[in-house]
Amino acid sequence: MNFGPTDWWYWGFKKGQCGSFIGQEVGKDASTQLTHHANMTIPLFDSRVYFTHLISIKIYPLSNPDPTSPSGHRLFFSSIPLPFHPCLQPEEMNYNNQSIRLFGIELKPTGKLLVNYFVAYTVLLFDFKAYPCHTLELSYGIPNFTMIPSEL
Repeated sequence: MNFGPTDWWYWGFKKGQCGSFIGQEVGKDASTQLTHHANMTIPLFDSRVYFTHLISIKIYPLSNPDPTSPSGHRLFFSSIPLPFHPCLQPEEMNYNNQSIRLFGIELKPTGKLLVNYFVAYTVLLFDFKAYPCHTLELSYGIPNFTMIPSEL
């Protein structure tokens, strides 16, 4: 699922869309949209399932540079300190969406399945400046299947 030409999103703070779409979808932002799109790629089971032995892995942008990325990192990171209101363009949203899903595949522990993606907006503080960015949390677990109540 790709982002289209109307997917210009503020990086965080649930400010909605930006660019010529400013003021639309307030209550959402790039992090909520990236979380939604990534989670849409996790397969559903045709039976009831619960997960045990859950683990979470947190990923930060500065630990994952990528010179081909719009922000220079595999996750959104602004080299311009606050205050400003960066807008992620559809191309940036698509790059980040692909990168997030690749993290889910690359970091998968043996014997566990991906349960959830969660993209959060945050602000990193260093050199007495605040830099907006996204972090990613991946959750993995061992699936356990149960009977559907009608089969009991």
